[in-house]
Amino acid sequence: MTTGSKGKCFKLPRPWFCSLDHEHEGPCSATRDPNVSEDPVHVDCPTYTDYQPGFGLYKEQRETIDRWIEEHNKARHIPPGRTTRYSGAIGGAYTFQFTSTTLGTCTSVRCSCGETLDVSDYSEW
Repeated sequence: MTTGSKGKCFKLPRPWFCSLDHEHEGPCSATRDPNVSEDPVHVDCPTYTDYQPGFGLYKEQRETIDRWIEEHNKARHIPPGRTTRYSGAIGGAYTFQFTSTTLGTCTSVRCSCGETLDVSDYSEW
């Protein structure tokens, strides 16, 4: 039984929930949700290199993006005498944008300088 501030029920961590109305007065009636697993999610692949997080990108889109990023960095962001682009302590030079529409998903990559590459698969719409 738990209570939050001012004696009201507070939101319980997953997989627990209160069977009473949220923010009710007094102690909670905490119950474990049997439909929610506490097991971690595991991506199964034969080797580590087979799994490439890419937000559901096709192989061809990923290759196009990688090629564009390499060429864009060389042309606009790598100063003479250097071999890599510096993007700050944690990176973040590129933003992947996915916009769902009723026809399909618009997919683009935007550089921090503002230049954008559209890799949407319009042939599948």
